Amino acid sequence: MMKSRDAALVLAALALGACPTTQASPPGLPDPVFAPPVSYGVGQHVRAARMCDLNADLDLDVVVVCWIDSAFWVLEGNGDGTFEPSIRYPITGSPYGGDVGDLNGDLHPDVVTSNLDTNDIAVSLGHGDGTFGPPATFPVGVFPWAVVLGDLNQDLRLDAIVSLPGPPQLAILLGNGDGTFQPPRYLEMSSSPRTLLLAHLDDEAGLDLIALLPAANSFAVLLGNGDGTFQSPVPYGVGDYPTGAALGDLDHDADLDLAVANGNASTIAVLAGSGQGTFGPPAYYAVHSWPEGVVIEDFDGDRHPDVCVANYDGWTVSLLRGRGDGSFQSAEDYNAAYAPHSLAAGDVDGDGDVDLFVGNAEDDFASMLINLTIDPSAIEAPGGAPPRGLRLTAASPSVTAPVIRFVLDAPSEVRLTLHDATGRVVDRPWQGPLGAGEHSFRGTRQESGVRFCRLAWSGGVATGRLVLAP
Repeated sequence: MMKSRDAALVLAALALGACPTTQASPPGLPDPVFAPPVSYGVGQHVRAARMCDLNADLDLDVVVVCWIDSAFWVLEGNGDGTFEPSIRYPITGSPYGGDVGDLNGDLHPDVVTSNLDTNDIAVSLGHGDGTFGPPATFPVGVFPWAVVLGDLNQDLRLDAIVSLPGPPQLAILLGNGDGTFQPPRYLEMSSSPRTLLLAHLDDEAGLDLIALLPAANSFAVLLGNGDGTFQSPVPYGVGDYPTGAALGDLDHDADLDLAVANGNASTIAVLAGSGQGTFGPPAYYAVHSWPEGVVIEDFDGDRHPDVCVANYDGWTVSLLRGRGDGSFQSAEDYNAAYAPHSLAAGDVDGDGDVDLFVGNAEDDFASMLINLTIDPSAIEAPGGAPPRGLRLTAASPSVTAPVIRFVLDAPSEVRLTLHDATGRVVDRPWQGPLGAGEHSFRGTRQESGVRFCRLAWSGGVATGRLVLAP
């Protein structure tokens, strides 16, 4: 059994410290097995799900956007894989999409929804305790479909992009940093956009955009100029009616690759990214009937990203295990209850593996699939319970490139992650086996704001809060 000093983690905020270069082969972990789905009552017809920490307790919570119910719902996580009863926040106008982010600079996650019937987006400001204020609305155009948040003009304020089907265009709303937006500017598209993804696809500073175009059987890449504007869309044929997509580094070359669900074809298309804003030809993998939501995470613990997709008509989620070179094994299907649509992934039970939240359409519930790759009952924690705090040895505010230091008394499999204020993973400094002794890892340079450091090892899980300043 590991001694209690295993939990004595020291997180120091240092500028550009040395990062270990030790390489190790992936450990022999058991095959991933998702437990049968556990249902939680929410509104009817889930259209979006976001997993994040809404109340700063370092346990992941979930925001669920429900179309027919005309509301978003909040499920507060208990940290053990279960959730408190859901709380409903009504939204006028039938929300069809949603996202989470800090819109007013108070370091509390806020919720934005795109509302079909009222042709607007609604912002509900978070109080930091898991509750939200009344929605404020901003007109965007006819039938807003999806909405995504990101800093488009590098002013450290979140902006919004909304997909509009007719006429096909994107509405771009620059944020004022106080929870409000400037009037929208419009960017014409050749076909009706649906799912939107924001990420850095090239070496330029600005965020870039991927927009799925289902009717055109394609997606478009719009490279950002860093000032809130975009270059002309570049289309890529991808398959029969693309419905959902996710980005991740699937081949370990540090460039983002793309996985796209093709609804009519019941396939996943995987395209390798070049790091210059372009993508290679698609490779196709069969999944179950009518795939929708897609997430990319390492679900089987082998340090290679995997793909999970929700199969709307198949009542399953398909798991495609990554080989680490951008290719995948054949899909494995897991029960996901009725009409799975939206997916969100994160470690909700604190055991070090990635669990899967499923938003079920056509009914009034959502489902939680616990990942059984790591058995929590097999973890021997010092003192009978996993530690939950990191000691900070540097005063806040800190610098934007922190070094994380900790001590292990015995060899252990370790996963070290940094999370933003919404609970999203923003950096993975280390995943793999480490020997006994002191270790230090340099995180990638971050924007200013709150970050949470999380260390999972064979003795438990420890977390700590860090404020980063420019």
